Amino acid sequence: MKEIASVFDDAHCARLAEDVAAGRMTATQAIQIAMATGRVQGLFMSANKLAQDSGIVREFNKTRHGANANDE
Repeated sequence: MKEIASVFDDAHCARLAEDVAAGRMTATQAIQIAMATGRVQGLFMSANKLAQDSGIVREFNKTRHGANANDE
């Protein structure tokens, strides 16, 4: 798993802070964007985990029922 960068070293965080400081967005908007990004990343990670788990089940079924078994 990738190590999470410090908030102070994160380019995305710095860009959001610059946008707030420059008046291009409010602090509330920056927080909403950050939270939405986190939710999307969470969904992406969940989807990857589900794909990995389904692959494990598929391989188990092939082993259990032989090479010609359905992937169900």
